[in-house]
Amino acid sequence: MCGLAGSIGNFGAVAREVLHHRGPDDFGQWSGSVAGHKVQLSHNRLSILDLSAAGHQPMQSPDGRFVLVFNGEIYNYEELRRQYFPGRHWAGHGDTEVLLALLSAHGITAVNELNGDFAFAFLDTHRARLWLCRDRFGIKPMYYSSQGGELIFGSEIKALKAAGLKADCDPDLLGAYLTFKFVPGNDTFFRGIRRLPPAHWMEVDLEKGTTSLHRYWELPQAETSTDGFRETALQLRHLIDDAVHIRLVSDRPVGTFLSGGLDSSIIASSLRGRSDVAHYVATKSAGDLRVEGSTSDHHYAHLLADRWGLTLHDIPIGGGELSREMLQEIVRNGDDLIADGSQVPAWLICQGASEHSRVLLSGMGADELFFGYHWHQLTWLDARLGALPGGLDRWLARRLAKLQAGKGHFRAYKRYLQKLGRHYGDGPLRYGQYALVGGSGGALHLAPGGDKVVEALLEKHFPEGADPWTALMHFDLAHFLHKNLAYTDRMAMAHGVEVRVPFLDHRVAELAARIPPHWKLGPMGRPKHILKEAYRDVLPKEVLNRRKAGFGMPLRSIFSDRSAVEALLDRQRLGRVPGLDLKALEGLIDRHIRGEEDHSALIFAVVMLGVAE
Repeated sequence: MCGLAGSIGNFGAVAREVLHHRGPDDFGQWSGSVAGHKVQLSHNRLSILDLSAAGHQPMQSPDGRFVLVFNGEIYNYEELRRQYFPGRHWAGHGDTEVLLALLSAHGITAVNELNGDFAFAFLDTHRARLWLCRDRFGIKPMYYSSQGGELIFGSEIKALKAAGLKADCDPDLLGAYLTFKFVPGNDTFFRGIRRLPPAHWMEVDLEKGTTSLHRYWELPQAETSTDGFRETALQLRHLIDDAVHIRLVSDRPVGTFLSGGLDSSIIASSLRGRSDVAHYVATKSAGDLRVEGSTSDHHYAHLLADRWGLTLHDIPIGGGELSREMLQEIVRNGDDLIADGSQVPAWLICQGASEHSRVLLSGMGADELFFGYHWHQLTWLDARLGALPGGLDRWLARRLAKLQAGKGHFRAYKRYLQKLGRHYGDGPLRYGQYALVGGSGGALHLAPGGDKVVEALLEKHFPEGADPWTALMHFDLAHFLHKNLAYTDRMAMAHGVEVRVPFLDHRVAELAARIPPHWKLGPMGRPKHILKEAYRDVLPKEVLNRRKAGFGMPLRSIFSDRSAVEALLDRQRLGRVPGLDLKALEGLIDRHIRGEEDHSALIFAVVMLGVAE
């Protein structure tokens, strides 16, 4: 994994230091004039595969016609090398050289052949064309700004700014940020700076001065499978195991995030007997777990380590680890403002893991593809409520809406049931509300006027008459997963670590898209049913039957008393945020502290806004 940047037009060169954290091992630049335009490409390298100078970038074809800067890994590069270039002599043994040869010989459409996580810029100096391309799920980042016939792009927003791009924050997106805990879609908080969409390439014609976007891949439509449940489960297991093993290719030490939950345990099960692979677990204090209503990752991870002989490292992520100084560092490295408490343990785990491993495998993506989140179960319950006779469903929904989510026993369940009661019967947009952490009500109360942007985003994914299961999966992948991938990339790269995600192998995702919802949610709405059945003979029953515990900072524990909230909130800076209603914020905090409502995720979003520059 690396950092890249480039421009067409009168921008300054990006200095090595700007993206040094993404690639501390090497730096290179290329500049030239193409069709009368100044073109620059730069690359910071984190050496993972082929540590020699043969992997230096920008990489040029032997005749100098083609130039490539590339961030990521191509996991099937050896297969592509054998298939398309038999007998060819190579300077090194890395994937960048193969990617350059493939694009040079077959053009940008060769991206369809790639199994990998990637973002790259590919320049053809003879045809005066530049292509920017991003992998199918947006695992690797790519930002760009196209203004007045000029283009600037890079792995992080700070690279665009460092090259001279001036971009102001967009206050119209405050409501969307507070609702989604991330500016969703392809916009960012900065006017004019956009994300290249996943599974797209952008073609820039330097002679004509035009740009165009092209989608090269999308998930298949759900269809009736000719295979039975058992055959599909076996096929799924084969693909996942293969996705894990091809992601072990590395000349640096490899490890995994091991929570003892289903997804990370599946990855670890494929690595039994591999003494060269380390595993890392985030641990919370007993007090944090009581307030969170959660379970201990430490217990389950150690159970697996003992049974399978895994090398396991504990990394504490309790409330005592959090400070305003740490949040400032996370926001600075996060680059694209994100307010997900999970980025804090991601920061801490990557920091600790970097002492032993430079590559980490993550179970990210399984929840989106196989219905592992609480909102999938709420959608299942929604359908059961709708089947009740004589208005009983509405009566029960009103009762659920009055639950005090922050008090008493079973708080984790009450939070979800309260959300079900509040939004039940609100039309198709309710499925999106189930999926929003904390819902949109409190967020839009703090940012009046942001409702139109949020409503438009929800309507796009949940139109009248749409199948809620298909809509939810695409919504999760487009927004929730995109946010998770973004913070994971930044927290890992801040410590020189590359994260790989086997469940987002496109072969696994394509099969998952074809699996019917009732195979994903089993009897009584049991999440990830087919995934559990695929590995039932491998995983301990304790893991298979474990209640889901999210990978996140114990925010409810941290924000359970007012002193902790006050210690992290910077009211002076928040007072300068256009559109933020501070009076409404005070009322929201009061209701949260009294236990009437749970606004821990929203308070954290405001805290992050206050430490952002």
